[in-house]
Amino acid sequence: MDKEKYLGKLDLGSPDVKQRLGKGPTLTHISLFSGCGGLDLGFAHAGIQTRVMIERDKSCCETLRHNFLWKYLKGRRHGHYVNKDGSPLKGPAYTGKVKWIEDELVWKNKREFLKEGRDYKKKIKKMKKEGKEISYQLQMASPPALWYYEPEPVILERDICEVSTKEILEAGKLQVGECSIVSGGFPCQGFSLAGKRVRDDPRNFLYREFVRIVDEAKPAMIMGENVPGIVSMGKGEVIQQICEDFANCGYDIAWDILDAANYGVPQHRERVILIGKRIDMMS
Repeated sequence: MDKEKYLGKLDLGSPDVKQRLGKGPTLTHISLFSGCGGLDLGFAHAGIQTRVMIERDKSCCETLRHNFLWKYLKGRRHGHYVNKDGSPLKGPAYTGKVKWIEDELVWKNKREFLKEGRDYKKKIKKMKKEGKEISYQLQMASPPALWYYEPEPVILERDICEVSTKEILEAGKLQVGECSIVSGGFPCQGFSLAGKRVRDDPRNFLYREFVRIVDEAKPAMIMGENVPGIVSMGKGEVIQQICEDFANCGYDIAWDILDAANYGVPQHRERVILIGKRIDMMS
């Protein structure tokens, strides 16, 4: 097998990919093997709305709930956190922190938070239109989740092998073919160079659940992430088989090894990134 058959850039055709993905103004996303939500946070900052997250680990799910269901309370400019009596907390010391408050107080203040987020987004858009320079600090001053987590994602704390595609779509209020992107950082312990690599490790075959859901949900695009060790396992047969399985579902597939240091992260961390587009929709 030629492990480099699918290596390289994927031609998405029209530069206005967003317009061609999904039917609405907002791209929708289903997250598989969500972990603590690192991939999902990246999608959120790109303006993509995560509808469903699937993760079986209890601690990871608690982290997801902490970061995503309460996200609109984070990243606020000072003076926008609230005490238990509803009064705002003052001072920049609270910037970037989370203040846990009762549910009823969250919902009481949510409308105000959402309105301010939308107003802030309009302000940024207007400045861009007028050609004004927008500093990084100004862009980060507004809480992105005010725009990206409405509605809040449904977190399914279950083994992905026991979750049907129908359940996932119903949880996300989506029909077959409506989801813009399905992503998954499928388990990589059996592929990792950091540990003992075992080709027949059962965790290596969980990607097939990813394939099953993609085949049944028919998203416009898919995105997978794994460790570089997957490329050399089985002399390239493993990465080749994964790509073939997705290709057999009707997707144009490509992968490459990317280093996070080339994208603004202050450390070298290489990962295999696999992307695919539904041929009948994107070609």
